[in-house]
Amino acid sequence: MKIQEALKFLNENSENEFIKMYKLALDSITDFEKENKEEFELYKSSKKYDYFIEIPKKRIEYKEGNYRILNNGYSVIGMSKINNSSINFCLSYCNYSKEHIIKLIEAHIVQDNKEEALWIAHRNELKTLY
Repeated sequence: MKIQEALKFLNENSENEFIKMYKLALDSITDFEKENKEEFELYKSSKKYDYFIEIPKKRIEYKEGNYRILNNGYSVIGMSKINNSSINFCLSYCNYSKEHIIKLIEAHIVQDNKEEALWIAHRNELKTLY
């Protein structure tokens, strides 16, 4: 439905009690979503990524004809220092503790730094060949 059609429908049915209640429900959901927006805190950085911990939040899910509130757990996103890419660990459904999330990040930082060191060594080796 296009916005003009939606506005026309709402204007024509603005006195309908069901429409009023439905609009209030949608407004409440919108407010809930605004209050539970994603929040991140910078944890640590490797040579390749800045790692952020996503703070747990609540979200609304529609499944099998029903709406419900779900609690997300901690998650991680890594923002590249080289380009605009990112990696998302997609862990919010796993309900890991913050301590477990930190262990995962630490393992990634070690791997990132090893890869970077190998790349630098390889690049230096190529320079000596040419």
